[in-house]
Amino acid sequence: MDQADQLVANKQINEAVLLYQHCIQQNPNEPVFYINQAALLRGQEQYVLAERAYGGALRLSFESFWPYIRLARVYAAQENFDDAKDVTRLMRSEQDSLADLQATVAR
Repeated sequence: MDQADQLVANKQINEAVLLYQHCIQQNPNEPVFYINQAALLRGQEQYVLAERAYGGALRLSFESFWPYIRLARVYAAQENFDDAKDVTRLMRSEQDSLADLQATVAR
């Protein structure tokens, strides 16, 4: 999203976070808005809000591994290594399940 990128380039992070929130409200089924908002929140060390945003992305799509990895980084930044490990285990499990489903559908 060009407008959010411009806000970030101008170091207007709070405004970019709000813009992504507006985008989420307008397009609640688009995981990329949640992921981008969460990345900004993580950068500001707003870990609880970042966790919620990554959770929103994961509820919508299990196909991308990025929300899992970035959520694990949120936990690691808080020295919550057990939850970070759990998220990466879940990622592998979900990716394996998705691959199995895709193979079954392709038959």
